Amino acid sequence: MLMANQAVAKHVKMLKKPQLPFIYRSHDVPPQDKLIDFARFCKLMGYPINIDNEPQMRKSFNDLMERTAEDPSAEILQQMAIRTMSKAVYTAYRSDHFGLAFEHYTHFTSPIRRYPDLLVHRLLQQYLISPKPIMSESEIEMIAKHSSTMEQKAAEAERASTKYTLALMMEQHIGKVMDATITGITEWGIYAMATEYHCEGLIRISDIKWDRFTYYEAEKKMVGQRTKRSFHLGDPISVSVKKTDPQKRIIDFNLLD
Repeated sequence: MLMANQAVAKHVKMLKKPQLPFIYRSHDVPPQDKLIDFARFCKLMGYPINIDNEPQMRKSFNDLMERTAEDPSAEILQQMAIRTMSKAVYTAYRSDHFGLAFEHYTHFTSPIRRYPDLLVHRLLQQYLISPKPIMSESEIEMIAKHSSTMEQKAAEAERASTKYTLALMMEQHIGKVMDATITGITEWGIYAMATEYHCEGLIRISDIKWDRFTYYEAEKKMVGQRTKRSFHLGDPISVSVKKTDPQKRIIDFNLLD
């Protein structure tokens, strides 16, 4: 499937000079700040990655999935990797795909699920008959932007639905103690992924009564003023479910001392 998508994009790209207007599926390099945070997280989890340059970065991302295949924490690492990535978009102006390490890429293969896929087939059919533009590059880009926007809205709705369902499910486990892994640290709290249920919840700093904590943004860590206990990305912790709010799609954890 991927090879077919790549072959179609490359064929149209090289078919004629100047290039024929076409719609591509493009994926940019991850933002630098997210990349640094993810590299730090991977190192803490015991899987350092190389982000010195784009080829090494791409190889490290791809190798990470294989290296963590037998590790129980693989799902957390994969979710963090997805959060780090830039969003793939449809565009008439760029054909490269960082995540797949392809110079040319589009959506061609069936099932045809999106309007851009259908547009790819229409354009390709026309170019195979006669390599003459039937739409301008700016017209295709307008369609690409709209399709990318609608796709993002659909993805947000899917995530909201998943969070709602998880919060609803966790209502049955109020007070339950479980193992978790720290996936995020902010000045207002600690985010943790429950190992058993693969759901993320928030430990609010205001709910931790047995110490006062200082947040160090550069190191992404929390340190207790009294106990000197520190919390970092990737740390295993024990939590209990404090409360949930399905309507707001929120799960709150208690941090167990």
